[in-house]
Amino acid sequence: MRKYLFTVTGLCILMLIVTLMRPSTRGLFLLHLEMIFRTPVQFSAARMITGIEPESNLKDQPWGVAQKKRMKEAASKFPNDVPVQIALAVDAGEMASSGETLRLVQAYKKLAERYPQSPSAQAALIREMSRNAVRLKRNEENALIGYPPEPLPPPSKSEDLIAYDAAAARGERYDPKNAFFPFMRASCLFAANQDSEAIKCLKRAAEKPNWNDYSSDYINGSCRLAEITYGDKTTIRHIAAFIANPYPHFTNTRAVAWVATYKAVEAEARGNRAEGKAIRHALISCGDKMRANSNAIGTLVSEAIEVTSMTRPGGAPARKDIEKMKNQMRINNAHD
Repeated sequence: MRKYLFTVTGLCILMLIVTLMRPSTRGLFLLHLEMIFRTPVQFSAARMITGIEPESNLKDQPWGVAQKKRMKEAASKFPNDVPVQIALAVDAGEMASSGETLRLVQAYKKLAERYPQSPSAQAALIREMSRNAVRLKRNEENALIGYPPEPLPPPSKSEDLIAYDAAAARGERYDPKNAFFPFMRASCLFAANQDSEAIKCLKRAAEKPNWNDYSSDYINGSCRLAEITYGDKTTIRHIAAFIANPYPHFTNTRAVAWVATYKAVEAEARGNRAEGKAIRHALISCGDKMRANSNAIGTLVSEAIEVTSMTRPGGAPARKDIEKMKNQMRINNAHD
C-alpha cells in the first residue's frame, strides 16, 4: 500500500513539475493561485515578462481594482501596442480614481486622438459608437418591405456624428485600400440624412480591394494583455476573448443595406435603372469583401447584405403592396 502511495505521490509531483515547465500551463497555474489567495503571487510569470514587481499595497485592495491596476501597469510597458491599449480600455474599464466606470466611447475617443494614424484605433471607436451613439435607424427599412413607418429613436447627437465621421475619414486616409471605413462612413451620413454623400461613400467602398474591421485586434490585444500581466498564454484565454468580443457595427452595416437598397428602388421607380443597378452592385461588392475577410458572424451579415440588395428589383412594389393590390383587384372584380 505504501509503495502505491509513493508512486501516486511521485506522479503528482512529476505532473506539477511538467505543468510549471510548460509556458502554456504555467501561466494558468499561477493565475489560479492568485485567484485562490487573492494576492499577487511573488513568483508570477508576468514579472519575468514585464519586469513589474507586485505592489505590496495591492493585497489590501478589492480583487477587481487590484487586477485592473496590474493590467494598466503592464500595458504601460507597451505604449505603442495599439491592440493592447484597445484591450485595456475594455478589460480594465474602471480606471478613474473615483471608481466610476469610464464609458468605452470616451476611452476609444482618447485612443483615436492618441493614435491618429492607427486605423485600428479609429475602427475601435467606430465599432463602439455604432452600439448606441450613432445608430442608423430609418423608416426605409419598413418601406422597403411595404410596412408602415414606426416611431424612431432620437437622432444621434451632432458631436457624435462628427466624431464618427472624422474617425472613418482618418481610417480611410491611413488604410486607403480598406472598404470598411467608407462603408461605415456611409452609415454615419445616412444617419445624418446626407443621402447623396452616403451613396458616394458606398460606391467608393465598392472600389476598395479589401475589408478589415479590425475587430480581431481586441482579441489579439486581450490575449497579449493577459500574457504580459499574468503570463497567461492558454487557449482558454483566447476563447474567452473571442466570446467577449462585441460586434456592434454589424447593426449599422445591415442598416446601410436596407437604406441604400430603398434608394436603389426609388431610383429605378423614377426610370434611373443605371443608378439603382450601381447601388445594388456596390452593396454586393462590399458584401463579397466582408465575407472573404470576416469570421462566421461577418459571413452571415455579408450574406444578409447581398440578399437585401436584391430586394424589389427594377423598382418593383413591395410584396406587402402587391398583396394589397391583389386584394383590391378581387374586391373590384367582385363588384363588377
